[in-house]
Amino acid sequence: MPTAINYWILATRPKTLAASLAPVIMGLVLASSYVNILNRYAAITLLCAMLIQIGTNLANDYYDFKKGTDTKKRKGPTRMAQAGFIKPTQLKNVAITLFSLAFTFGLILVYKGGLPILFIGIISIICGFWYTAGPIALAYIGLGDLFAFLFFGPIAVSGTYYIQTLTLHPNVIILGSGIGLLATALITVNNIRDIEEDKQNKKNTLIVRFGTPFGKIEYMSCLFLSCYILYTHIPPSNTLLLALIPYILCNIHNSYKLLTSTGKALNKVLAQTGFLIISYAIIMTLSFTV
Repeated sequence: MPTAINYWILATRPKTLAASLAPVIMGLVLASSYVNILNRYAAITLLCAMLIQIGTNLANDYYDFKKGTDTKKRKGPTRMAQAGFIKPTQLKNVAITLFSLAFTFGLILVYKGGLPILFIGIISIICGFWYTAGPIALAYIGLGDLFAFLFFGPIAVSGTYYIQTLTLHPNVIILGSGIGLLATALITVNNIRDIEEDKQNKKNTLIVRFGTPFGKIEYMSCLFLSCYILYTHIPPSNTLLLALIPYILCNIHNSYKLLTSTGKALNKVLAQTGFLIISYAIIMTLSFTV
């Protein structure tokens, strides 16, 4: 029988943590050419990323339940408030605690990086709540995709790089955009799967606004643009270019599965897209370290 601890672990949505850690690791790897990244700022950046991600997940569980979006008809993974496994107020209180801890630890990063890091940290925390909270929540007005792209992509990678080097390079932003596109693809699969429930609950995602065909085009565009960015930023002499072959094949396979799957079957596409995020980060990391 699952225990209370198991329910809290599930509430953190462990499979999503790679999406928040991968861009931070990328930023550190890109900075490693200029500084020694084995320092307390790197560790605190990783910690803050996890705290904000988990806080966002708990807040999402709470607010989607309060708004009636999560029901027994849900096709995705079980949500703790909807299933009655964790009290909604507990989810909200822990989310606030985690965001507070992220802000507190983040002040150490502000000491190193200054006002730009303070701005990024505050906006990240606000958007973590605002993603599903309030009458104009980001996920409910079609801005969830943009949020995912920015905060799991160029902002996370560039912010991490800046903390280490106190400089910024266009290639860092571009490579960060590649992983941000994959995070957007992840959100897109989720929204395609939940389109009927979202319509009923007035959650106006881009898929609800423009339809499933739009979502499928958005998904495939994100995947193949990420491939292009990766290809153009690996030195031609690097043998890791060969690693792009299975990576591209995985992208093609995922696109095919998205086009031919519906309902709960899309959960597999969701998991495979998460794997692509990890793969992108690994290939990029190796290309800059090997």
